[in-house]
Amino acid sequence: MDKKKALASVKKDCRKFDNLPDILKNDKDIILQIVEEYPGCFYYVTDKKILSDKNFILECLDKASGDILEHLDKKLKADEEIVVKALKKFGNSLEHLDKKLKADEEIVVKALKKFGNSLEHVDKKFKKDKKIVLLALENAHPFGMENYIDKSLLKDKDIKKFLDQ
Repeated sequence: MDKKKALASVKKDCRKFDNLPDILKNDKDIILQIVEEYPGCFYYVTDKKILSDKNFILECLDKASGDILEHLDKKLKADEEIVVKALKKFGNSLEHLDKKLKADEEIVVKALKKFGNSLEHVDKKFKKDKKIVLLALENAHPFGMENYIDKSLLKDKDIKKFLDQ
């Protein structure tokens, strides 16, 4: 299959990306065309150069309709520019970040403002911080959130108000 046919095929049905030959799954033009509808395409990208190409990934983040951080090179998961851009669109990207960034308050706040349920993935020091927990609860579906909050805060009246909704 040539590139033109492959592109036409995946534009009609993005799930066909999975069955492309590796050389086409690792083609930047094809990835850029499909990432908006199928951010999961990165699961099938095997070229380490692509997964660590910061400029290309920034371009993909502009188009992506879902989280792509999970599949990136470790270095990029720790790159603040990549992370901030991803978190602005997808707060749930926090799950795939470097541990150091999960302990960075500025990063955590950005993620929780977008997707409060990301409290599950923050450093445990934030699960004890009432201000951070309240921010998460304001931006989350409260079901199950008590599992991510330190026990010392579960009886707090402000937190209970959210959890009892």
